[in-house]
Amino acid sequence: IESKEIPYDTIVCFGDSNSDTGNAYKLTGYKWPVPPYNNGRFSNGKIWIERLGIQNLINNAYGSATSDNNLVRSYTIFNLTVPDVRQQIATYKTTIHSRKINFHRTLYVIWAG
Repeated sequence: IESKEIPYDTIVCFGDSNSDTGNAYKLTGYKWPVPPYNNGRFSNGKIWIERLGIQNLINNAYGSATSDNNLVRSYTIFNLTVPDVRQQIATYKTTIHSRKINFHRTLYVIWAG
């Protein structure tokens, strides 16, 4: 199979446990998720976003996040509220100017259920 160049060098992700690479883990003081989950992921290894071959990952996703905490609250096992997707995007927008991102080579992803 011939490999083609990936047209993106950065991926920015918002969402829930399907995309979380450790944000909920950090929020809970590295206590959740527990094994058999691996290294803060809700998987036993790398998750889909890490398998795309894009090196620069700006991941805002949190396990248990909902699309909007005003509709359905997002909680961890320790009863901590996690940022919903709306909050993740709002926080990202406040920090976007301090980052050097080529918007033409950036893939934005939202995955929440």
